[in-house]
Amino acid sequence: MGIRQLIDKFLAETRIVMVGVSSDEKHFSRILMRDLISRDYEIVPVNPNQKEIDGIKVFSNIDDIPDCPRAMLLLVPAEKTMGVCRQAPSAGIEMVWFYRSIGQGAYAQDAVEYCRTNDIEVIPGYCPYMFLTDPGFIHSAHVFMMKLAGKYPR
Repeated sequence: MGIRQLIDKFLAETRIVMVGVSSDEKHFSRILMRDLISRDYEIVPVNPNQKEIDGIKVFSNIDDIPDCPRAMLLLVPAEKTMGVCRQAPSAGIEMVWFYRSIGQGAYAQDAVEYCRTNDIEVIPGYCPYMFLTDPGFIHSAHVFMMKLAGKYPR
């Protein structure tokens, strides 16, 4: 399966675990979470330092989530992704999206390899906004530039 097909498969899920949702309401992770909720996704946030965000229960780690979603979006720093990915097989995670925009983001090669070794499908980068309908001007411009450069996944 190509990367674009995997992205479409991921975004077709109705429940998504978001690991690394910030307590700061202006942080990108919170903006993305609220936007996904407005698009009818059920988001299950994970942050070991929070109990509730925007009125939604927050879990300390993915092992604590009852009936854990199959799709997980990682928004943590790269040095924390391996620890989260080690919990994925027992939690029933089948797909992991390593958020990446400018810079390294959540991408860590060892965590990607760990997921693949454990039969977990991987999206090794990209911002979800680049694949949502009506993402706004900035993300639309980014998509246009990536397509122009031949770097947008097909």
